[in-house]
Amino acid sequence: MKKYIIIILAIVSVKVSAQQIYSTSQFSENLYSINPAVAGNLEYNPLIMTFKEFWSGINNAPQLNSLGVHTSLTERVGLGGKAFSYSAGLTNKSGIEATYSYNLPISGSEDGPKIAFGLSGFLYQYKLKKDQIKMEDQNDNAIAFSSEKLIVPDASFGTYLFGKNYSAGIAVSQLFNRKINMLNKDYLELKQVRHYFLHGDYKYDINENYSVKGSLLVKYIEAGQIQSDITLKGIFYNVAWAGVSFRTSDAVSVLVGVTKNRFALGYAYDIAMSDVRKYSRGSHELMLIYILPSNFSKRNSLFGDEPTVRLGI
Repeated sequence: MKKYIIIILAIVSVKVSAQQIYSTSQFSENLYSINPAVAGNLEYNPLIMTFKEFWSGINNAPQLNSLGVHTSLTERVGLGGKAFSYSAGLTNKSGIEATYSYNLPISGSEDGPKIAFGLSGFLYQYKLKKDQIKMEDQNDNAIAFSSEKLIVPDASFGTYLFGKNYSAGIAVSQLFNRKINMLNKDYLELKQVRHYFLHGDYKYDINENYSVKGSLLVKYIEAGQIQSDITLKGIFYNVAWAGVSFRTSDAVSVLVGVTKNRFALGYAYDIAMSDVRKYSRGSHELMLIYILPSNFSKRNSLFGDEPTVRLGI
């Protein structure tokens, strides 16, 4: 019985909060996951794999899996793509994303700050695991007349300002505000509400070996919810980092990571501050980055003879 109570609580918490897009604790190393304008506008072209287990210790707790890639096609054009799956109890949301971005120099110099614009198209699939629902009345109309799968198109748009050691951006997701009637509209109607993301970061170089980077992410949901992530981390010899992150009314995270040539591995442990802490041992997040070959020699030269992931730049 406790198992199904927890599952129901997980679903209800998502419905009440209207938070339908979850950002990761290591968002500053994967800005493309929240802003399509980032695609192709980093100093490297990454392939990023992310796995997150929310609320460890609770049966059927939410899990997030994603695989994303973006690259510069020309000096101005970037392309990206992503596949993801988010499961919570008896529901699953998976999808694919395709992205186009275009950047312009602000100062007229290619070495100066630039502003980019990006647009993504999505296809979401919602799935309800009806065969796992335990009901006293198996003929309950809310279940009997519900759909098991539903495919929905959507889109996101963003802008991204970036220069040496700093960046800022704003993006909006779920532009279409679509209604999702998995359990028909007479019993339960779920609406895709718009999510707005405002993000920024700045890196201060103490010397050639040590740097400090601060990052901010503010998420506003049209249902009326605001959440902020504030992150501070140290970067050591451009091969390792460690830091902490605070997410308002949710969790405190500990972040660590290392790089080697074309690879980077990051880990985050979230310590819950909400009521779920009574049942959970925290959340675990793993991120693996591989740097793809670049189209431009000037970008390759950033890595020298032995390409290195230069995270935090």
